[in-house]
Amino acid sequence: MSYLLNFIGLSLDNNLIEELLESIGELENLQKLRLFNNPITSLPHTIGNLRNLENLWIDNRRLTKLPEIIGNFNSLKSLSVDQNQLETLPYSNGNLSSLEELSLSENNLTKIPASIGHLKSLKYLGVAQNPLETLPESLLNLNNLQTLQSPLIRSMRMDWM
Repeated sequence: MSYLLNFIGLSLDNNLIEELLESIGELENLQKLRLFNNPITSLPHTIGNLRNLENLWIDNRRLTKLPEIIGNFNSLKSLSVDQNQLETLPYSNGNLSSLEELSLSENNLTKIPASIGHLKSLKYLGVAQNPLETLPESLLNLNNLQTLQSPLIRSMRMDWM
């Protein structure tokens, strides 16, 4: 596996992967990780070792929760967890200071944590096709937010903020 240690991008789409190995955390240079269409239900805690990760895409229909450790990804710019079974988000998501795109569509989210208002770099937020009842007032703190896709307001640009 030592030859993989220098990888900066890894795409494992459509491979029927049910579980990521703990050794994924050894790919410390990884910047992009795609796991589309795999029946993964959780992420190993070692994923927190991927400090250089900029893009994480896990659209697969089975993920049930995001680990708190995800809030340690200071370099993360894009996080997509569409088409999963997420019911809640970790509060640590508010620590993702570089995050520009957050796509949470087609999950089972009933609320978005107020900590989302700490994502000062966020430009796009997708929460469509979730059973949301309200959006947190802290969204008003997102001065860079340009696009919000929500079941409550369909899709709108946030130029008026």
